Amino acid sequence: MTPSSRNEQQRQKQGWIIWIERHRATLKFIGLPPEVYLDLEHWCDFLQNGYLERHPESSTGFDFSQMSTDQMRRLLEFLDAHDEFHPDQCEMPGWLRVRCGFVE
Repeated sequence: MTPSSRNEQQRQKQGWIIWIERHRATLKFIGLPPEVYLDLEHWCDFLQNGYLERHPESSTGFDFSQMSTDQMRRLLEFLDAHDEFHPDQCEMPGWLRVRCGFVE
C-alpha cells in the first residue's frame, strides 16, 4: 500500500466517523439496526445488497425487505439527501423506489 493510498483510507475513515456521528440517531429512528452502519464497509454492503452479504458474522438476519413502507420512505429520503457514502453500485435507492410505489 502506498503512503498516498494509506492517507486516502485514513481520510475516508475519518470522514465516515464524522458522518456516522452526525447521522446515527436518524438511522436508528428510521429503524436500521446498528449492524448495517457498524462501519463504512458494512454500510456499503447493506446499500449494495439489502443485507450484510459480505459480513455474515455481524448480521442478525436483518434484510431491508423487513422494513415497513414508512421506514423505506424515510430511508429513501435520507439516502437522497445524504449520498456522501454511497458505493458506486448502490442498488438500495432503486429498490426503495419500487417498494414504495414510486416506479412501476
